[in-house]
Amino acid sequence: MNSPYPQMWQGMASGGAPWETRAEARSMIPKSGYLAGITGGRADTVPMGVKKGAYVLPADVVSGLGGGNSAAGANSLNKLLGQGPYGAAMPKIGGAHAPKFANLQKTAAPIRQRFDDGGMAEGSEPVADIVASHGEYVVEPSAVAKLGGGDIDHGHNILDAFVKHVRNKTIKKLKRLPGPKKK
Repeated sequence: MNSPYPQMWQGMASGGAPWETRAEARSMIPKSGYLAGITGGRADTVPMGVKKGAYVLPADVVSGLGGGNSAAGANSLNKLLGQGPYGAAMPKIGGAHAPKFANLQKTAAPIRQRFDDGGMAEGSEPVADIVASHGEYVVEPSAVAKLGGGDIDHGHNILDAFVKHVRNKTIKKLKRLPGPKKK
């Protein structure tokens, strides 16, 4: 096939879809957890889907939990919420209690998605389209409900209070820091 775009056709010939199709399909999968990237925490430049009922923790809160390090804050949130990529439960690894391969397959099962005729993943929750920012953290609806004792609205209220608490604590800590050294 004579085409000015041979790399695109090579992917299709091997059974793959063009990159545009793959990119669009990635945006259909609801995201959760830490949103790593290079744009500012208030840029709102990342269009994505999240499960309805999810809670987005602002980037300044994630960074504040990590003492100014967003990755450290995200790690703390992963441990606190027991949440991993795509909402999968985090396996406990190490020592005599290291999970067997079969257990890892069960843990990864929520990540695998099969699509029915309508394009929704089987058994999945409805997806809300949002525009997020890098550095934010998406909390799964199940984790929100768990925080609220089974009530997702109460879980959202708890997370609202959590955001205010972390911001106030971070402000107090920043005010106590010494200024730059004077020469």
